[in-house]
Amino acid sequence: MTSNYSEILFWKIFHNKYLVDLIFKQIHCLEWIEYDDPQNIHPENRKKFKDIHSLDWMIKKNLYQLIKCKLESNDYIKISKGSITTLFSVLSKSRIESSSSSSSATTTTTTSILKEILILLLKNKRIEFEIVDLIHVATKCNCIDALEILGNQEYSLKVNPSTLEYAIATYSDPQILQILLKFINNNNDKNNNIYNMEIQRIKKNSINLALKSEINEFTEKQLISLFSVFDFKNYNNNNNNNNNNNNNNNDNNNNNNNNNNNNNNNNNNNNNNNNNNNNNNNNNNNNNNNNDYEQSLKKFKSSNNNNNNNNNNNNNNNNNNNNNNNNNNNNNNNNNNNNNNNNNNNNNNNNNNNNNKEIIEINKTIIEYSTFLLFKDIELKNKLIDLDIVLRENGILPDLSINSTIDEFLLVLKIYNNYCITNDNDKIIFNSDNNNNNNNNNNNNNNNNNNNNNNNNNNNNNNNNNNNDNNNNNNNDNNNNNNNDKSIKKLQKLFIKTIIMKSLSLNDCSTKSNKNHQIIYKQIIDFYLQYTLKYKKTIQELHNHNNNNNNNNNNNNNNNNNNNNNNNNNNNNNNNNNNNNNNNNNSNNIGEFIEFFKILELKENGSLESKLSIDLENWEWNPILFEILKKKDNDIIVIKEKSILDWISENNDKWIVQSFLIEKNNILSFRFESVELLSHFLNICESKFNFSSSSCSGGSSNSGSSGNSSSSSGSSTEKLKKIKKLLYNYIWYYSIINFNIDNLKYLNSLGIIFEEEDSEILVLKSLAKTETTTTTETTTTTETKVLKLIEYFNEIGFKNFSKSSFKLFQNEIMNQIKNSKIYSTIKLNFENMEVDIIKELLIESTLSVDLPILELIIINSTIFDKKKEETTNQMNPKKVISFSNSESDRFYDSPRWIFSKTKVIYQNEKSNANELHSIIIKLIERLKSVTSIESYQSLILIIKFIFEKLIQSKKVTKEQVLEIHKLFQSNSIPIKHSLYHSFYYLQIRDTKFTKFILSIPRITVCFSNSSRERYYNCSIEYQPCQAVYDIIDYFEADKFTFDFIFAENNSADYINSFDKIIKMLISQLFFNYINAFEFPYYLDEFHEFMNSTLEYLLLIKRIDLFFDQFEIIQNHIDNLYGKEPIASTFPLKTYLYQVPAFSLLSTSKLRDESIRKLPLMPLTEQQLTTTTTTTTTTTTTTTKTQQDLFIKPVVLINSFDFSPKVISLCCKIMNTNEIQRLIEFNFYQSAFHSAIFDESIFKNNFEISKFILENYEITISSLNTITSAPQLFNNCDSYLESKFFLENYFERVKKPFKFQSMVFNQSKELFKVRFLEFLQSHFLKIKNQDNYEKLINPSTPSDIKKLILKETYNFLLHQFEIDEIDSPTKEHELISIEKSKVQSSVLPKLFNQSEYQNLFKIIFNEDTLQKQQQQQQQQQQQDDDEELKNQYINDKNNIFISAFVLGIVHLCNLIISYYPNQFKITKYSITHAIENNNIHILKYFYNNNSNKINNIKNDPILLNHLKISLSNDKFHKYDLDWIS
Repeated sequence: MTSNYSEILFWKIFHNKYLVDLIFKQIHCLEWIEYDDPQNIHPENRKKFKDIHSLDWMIKKNLYQLIKCKLESNDYIKISKGSITTLFSVLSKSRIESSSSSSSATTTTTTSILKEILILLLKNKRIEFEIVDLIHVATKCNCIDALEILGNQEYSLKVNPSTLEYAIATYSDPQILQILLKFINNNNDKNNNIYNMEIQRIKKNSINLALKSEINEFTEKQLISLFSVFDFKNYNNNNNNNNNNNNNNNDNNNNNNNNNNNNNNNNNNNNNNNNNNNNNNNNNNNNNNNNDYEQSLKKFKSSNNNNNNNNNNNNNNNNNNNNNNNNNNNNNNNNNNNNNNNNNNNNNNNNNNNNNKEIIEINKTIIEYSTFLLFKDIELKNKLIDLDIVLRENGILPDLSINSTIDEFLLVLKIYNNYCITNDNDKIIFNSDNNNNNNNNNNNNNNNNNNNNNNNNNNNNNNNNNNNDNNNNNNNDNNNNNNNDKSIKKLQKLFIKTIIMKSLSLNDCSTKSNKNHQIIYKQIIDFYLQYTLKYKKTIQELHNHNNNNNNNNNNNNNNNNNNNNNNNNNNNNNNNNNNNNNNNNNSNNIGEFIEFFKILELKENGSLESKLSIDLENWEWNPILFEILKKKDNDIIVIKEKSILDWISENNDKWIVQSFLIEKNNILSFRFESVELLSHFLNICESKFNFSSSSCSGGSSNSGSSGNSSSSSGSSTEKLKKIKKLLYNYIWYYSIINFNIDNLKYLNSLGIIFEEEDSEILVLKSLAKTETTTTTETTTTTETKVLKLIEYFNEIGFKNFSKSSFKLFQNEIMNQIKNSKIYSTIKLNFENMEVDIIKELLIESTLSVDLPILELIIINSTIFDKKKEETTNQMNPKKVISFSNSESDRFYDSPRWIFSKTKVIYQNEKSNANELHSIIIKLIERLKSVTSIESYQSLILIIKFIFEKLIQSKKVTKEQVLEIHKLFQSNSIPIKHSLYHSFYYLQIRDTKFTKFILSIPRITVCFSNSSRERYYNCSIEYQPCQAVYDIIDYFEADKFTFDFIFAENNSADYINSFDKIIKMLISQLFFNYINAFEFPYYLDEFHEFMNSTLEYLLLIKRIDLFFDQFEIIQNHIDNLYGKEPIASTFPLKTYLYQVPAFSLLSTSKLRDESIRKLPLMPLTEQQLTTTTTTTTTTTTTTTKTQQDLFIKPVVLINSFDFSPKVISLCCKIMNTNEIQRLIEFNFYQSAFHSAIFDESIFKNNFEISKFILENYEITISSLNTITSAPQLFNNCDSYLESKFFLENYFERVKKPFKFQSMVFNQSKELFKVRFLEFLQSHFLKIKNQDNYEKLINPSTPSDIKKLILKETYNFLLHQFEIDEIDSPTKEHELISIEKSKVQSSVLPKLFNQSEYQNLFKIIFNEDTLQKQQQQQQQQQQQDDDEELKNQYINDKNNIFISAFVLGIVHLCNLIISYYPNQFKITKYSITHAIENNNIHILKYFYNNNSNKINNIKNDPILLNHLKISLSNDKFHKYDLDWIS
């Protein structure tokens, strides 16, 4: 029975239209999601599927399935250029996310469906979709998936040269460049020379394009991409960057070439054909070489060869050294030509994949050396050097690292040889088997050169054999690594030695070094320091004075040196091996350290002559010395052995200790593993050292001691105190984290207090943790250690603890057991911790919401469990935690921010609501055991502050706040209800409340002018003037209490409804503010605040509350009757012209009074008057009412001016019944229904538009928005607008050429309505007073009056037509106020007289008759329509051309389908379509064979104009294939 009744009830409701509409309206208005941010509450949150058309909107809302559904069903979708960019950007981002290791199945699915959408768009919506260069947009968005789809042959898309240029000039994925080049090759039209030449120009200029923009992190990646796609060649640079001297003879030394070639394969002849054979040999040799180091070395040597490292000093051109390089690289020189053809052989041989790349001969390209140094990629740098396009600037070296790989260091050497020297003689030539062949210097003696070359050739042959044997016999990776390490060390040594020797030589010769040379010298000295630290050995040659002197001899001696070096390669190798094997032994030699100190002298003095007088006798080496040398500024040195301290003590008076430990303050970096070591060290410090010594100059060589200057004992004491503080802090922290209780006991016995600033603590933690060993411990082991440590601290009552030490204790120790079960059982005894420190910790942790510290002190301690003294039965004031007034003020004065300048609610996202909720419960529970009143009050203060942070936190729930409030009540904890509390209570109850508060106009003005204040602070009194809105002045917080906002009844419903609270907020924040003003100053404020309130109510979709405000507005309007506010926005005074009441159609159902009663006319500013004429001879009276007047007096109606935002929201969310109610409120406001109609069309709410058209007289003056306002193109949907009119009201729009005349006729009618107003204002001007006097003078002839009025009429009509009639008049042009009042009372009565009414009628009729005669003289009425039609077709703003120039193809098709052969494509439309980058519409109509509009292809004039326009366009001139 119940089931049947429910079904019957259901069907009754279902068939009741009113109830069904009400139910669905409630569904549509209901917000299913509760938003935390008020800005997220707006009508766009929920839309009907049928009302969703924007592709851009759907993509941004992730409605991909809806897009797919609409595409498959071929529904209308508005596709804008921006939406295509959005689609490709989202697809690109999705691809990146799906390719990451952490991608989910959802991301992969998203990528898949986006690709499906793209394919469907190309298949079903290509005409609407291909409105941009799709390839260009995909390239800009780095969308590889889109490019792969667009590359399908069925779409036949072409790459515009600008797209390729953009891809090169900005960072793109290398795959994008490859795809674009593939497109170009596949769709290449060999006949399109202009296109092909431009593509080639871009390729040649590609490196310049990549460097054109500002150098950033992407520039290097872009260059790498280019080199991965192109094989660049530089044939046209003419060796601009070479530093070779000009050769005096063009003949080459063929004998030397032949000798070198014999060493390779004996296949080289003195002709050009032999180059191919040599290239084959190169390939074979490279393929057989498996040693990475050898490969790197070959590349390096090749680059030296390519840069022509020879310097010829005589008339015979000898290429000995160059030949030697060629021999190593198996390259052949062309003996009949210059060596340019061989510059790139090495690159071609070493990069086997170059055959797959397109060879590009680059244009003139220069890269600044400073830019070049910014790049990181080794291969890229090598390629740029090989291309010879880096500008030579005598630059500095790149950053040097002792741990560089062989490739990295060979690149440094390559850079040095090419860009850091000015003379080729200074180049460093490195041979893996010849350490001393470091300078390729040519002598003035040719015989010596030949001898050297022969020797080198012989050695090279031996080396090649040895290398081949090694490659065949040694396949072990460790051996290769060892060889590499040896070679790197050898190369580093050669590099350091050569540059330093050169620099010292320049200094000795008094040669002035340039700035870059000085920088290089400093770089190499720093690198030398690294070298010595790594290998524990200096370079003996740099510290051997005899060698130093020899190095300054003449260059002729180099010949002998070179010969000796070449003959003794094996010995050198053996020596190097021995040196490497004996590094550890040498490191124990104090002499090495002394020589290292000399490196510092090299850096500071630039000389090998040591100024130190050091006695090495009886010195003993200690490893601590190298630890000191390795140390950086903030590094520490951990002392682990007592022997180190003993060594320091024994040598305390020696130069080495005084200089390195005392003078350079390295002793301050010492830290100790144990207190025993620390004590021992401090004893040494107090007994041995004088810390205030200002110098450490060396004494005599025999004494070995340094002379220390005297200093005051006070200064020495301060430095010792500083050392003690640093060391004690370290040992304390080190002991804490390692649970070393013995150390802590010792420190406690000394009364040491750990105290550091936060920044110092961070450094200390990082330093100490580097010394602790990482061990894997069980949870039980950790808990045991922590408990023992806590037990010790409880024994001493946390004596000698500071704020810093307690914070570290909590972070490092207590956090280890935070999640353990034992944590809640731990109790800490703070008996001996100073009360002030505890209070400071409590205050700081509360204000900063440091909950772990707060919980540890209050919950896990006994500090609040103080009992009364047994003897006195009173509390010991020294042991009571009680906040003073100043301490309490820190809580009260703490900032209480609620919203920002941008009207964003302040919510601390770092605060965890769950943690705050939990700690408050614990604090309340802890409160029960507090016996001291002072401590109780202090704890209450903390609880209230934490509660404030809870209600401010982002994720707090109503349930959490309600629970805490119940605990407050049960424990009698008072909470003050301030603006801060009420604001967040309202936010927690419903975000819509705070949205209203933030919607108040100018609510941020009181604090936004201050640069320091970013948020409104409830703890500050801003005290603005009355005109500046301050919420605290009007918000009555005592009414918005917790109970008022959250109180519930037995049914768990709120006692105070949303409506009641929002009405109270409106009353307080709106009307309390308005009531503070006197008339008429509040009127503008009322208008602004009311519109803001109405807008808010519409945003939250409370239309019922929206209409409730009408009664308030009407009451204010009625109260203003008889008052004359001047220049205010409220009320709005409008004319009885085209008002909704008079525009209601006779056929409208709204006239049925049985359904509704229409509003009566409200009170007007000027009452309808009558003119009565009475004769004395008879008793008859003739009455002429206002209806009999030709020009009626101005009648103004008071109404409310709804803001455009309010009108827009009404048209977005209201139904037709609600819209009618809105219209009836302003039923007598001029053109109010027209304004709503226009907005409904703009918002595409055609249900409202249709309702107004069926009930009101509306003049349709435009088919769509873009015709009258093309700037709104992106904000409207002109296709849907036009479709609505054409499909439903075609008869009313079938003559679009009459739209303009309709507007003119309306304006002419308005002019007549306002004529008396214009006339009266005209005569208030001083210059028109003579005419005014003539008009009011009864004796003035009627003809004169008519002439004055006729001239005035023509003048006012002209001003009205040019829209200057309402321009303000300057004050000095007006008559006095007293006189104007008189005129204002005289003129209305005067103009109502029959005489003037007749004159008005004559003037208006004459003007109308004159215009009719002009029209009749031109043509008959039927012909006039044709003339207007022809004019409209050529009008630049007609409905077709407006759509054409904006590229809306589907709108153009819609128009010509309803207006066949009424429009045509013009030159203007073609030109502006190109300017707007809408080539797609030209292509469409070029190929369109419709007979409804002229065809471009068949019109020679248009076709020629199209070709010329495209040919002159810099972007589209390359794509002319579609034009026949």
